[in-house]
Amino acid sequence: MAKLRLEKSILLISLIIIFGSCGYQFIKEDGKKVFIHTVSNSTLQPKIDLYLADELKKTLIEYPEFSLVNNEGAADYVLCVDIKRWERMPLFFSKAGEDEITIAKFKVETELSVSCDGKQLLHDIISDTFSVSLVSGYKEEEILQRISQKLSGRIYFYLLEKNEKKRL
Repeated sequence: MAKLRLEKSILLISLIIIFGSCGYQFIKEDGKKVFIHTVSNSTLQPKIDLYLADELKKTLIEYPEFSLVNNEGAADYVLCVDIKRWERMPLFFSKAGEDEITIAKFKVETELSVSCDGKQLLHDIISDTFSVSLVSGYKEEEILQRISQKLSGRIYFYLLEKNEKKRL
């Protein structure tokens, strides 16, 4: 009888621990509020600005150091991003067909501008190269989404580094 009660108690405590902690995140109280003003596209690659804006929002929501706000007046920082360069370079051609590209590199260059109360705090260019496998085919929307996800992470950690060094 006591063994059964002990087993039920352990089961109950386990369930409370497992289901009670779902969805909770610890957020810093002094997190900086960020408003994404614009994500511009100065390249010939269509829709990359839409994908990057979406991924930046997801990244700022997911990570705790900064919080995303909906209007410029409530923000500590206003972020403007301009995609300056989007270049695809074939890296490896398949042996079966000379025209079939199986891996490609994308060189992406973005210009970041961070301001506070109309005063520019940071203006910099981030350049990065991303390799993408094209073995299963060239699915442009998936590639744009994956590269935007990686680039938004790169931008986030760049801002985090500048914030920790008190340059923001």
